[in-house]
Amino acid sequence: ILIKLKNYEKISLVMDVSIMGSKKYKEYDNFINKLKQYRKDKNLTQEQLAEKASCSTSYIKKMESSKEFKNVTLGMIVQLCDALDIEVAEMFKHD
Repeated sequence: ILIKLKNYEKISLVMDVSIMGSKKYKEYDNFINKLKQYRKDKNLTQEQLAEKASCSTSYIKKMESSKEFKNVTLGMIVQLCDALDIEVAEMFKHD
């Protein structure tokens, strides 16, 4: 996980999926697994989560399937967590 500061305005959490499965990127797998699990625990479809988080359904689908998904902003992580009614830290805890 790499956090980039761009002009001190935006923080992006960049998760490179090109080396999925390596130990270095298990945080990405953990984040996605938790996202799916919390969404399912709340009985939300991908469409419902997208609506609650103010993003597109295709964004959620790509994120959950890891296809072509390369990064997510910290703001989007906050929106997703708000939509799921969980703390951001929960998304990054290891079980």
